[in-house]
Amino acid sequence: MDGILYILQVGSAEAFQLFLAVSTVPFQREGFVFHLPGVSIEVAEQCSGIRSSLALLITSVLAGIFFWIGFGRRFF
Repeated sequence: MDGILYILQVGSAEAFQLFLAVSTVPFQREGFVFHLPGVSIEVAEQCSGIRSSLALLITSVLAGIFFWIGFGRRFF
């Protein structure tokens, strides 16, 4: 679980860095901490977005499996 959370945390930090670069906001990055003029933002492991993304991924995979099994029984 920790490995998956770390990968999602890295992905969130990279996406945020891309967003800041495209929006031309001056920033400095130190690991998972972004320093902007007047504020610092940390992409924390406790971020609810990371945990909800993991829950959504698991739910989507399970729903896909159940629908595929149901689909296969109807036509085969």
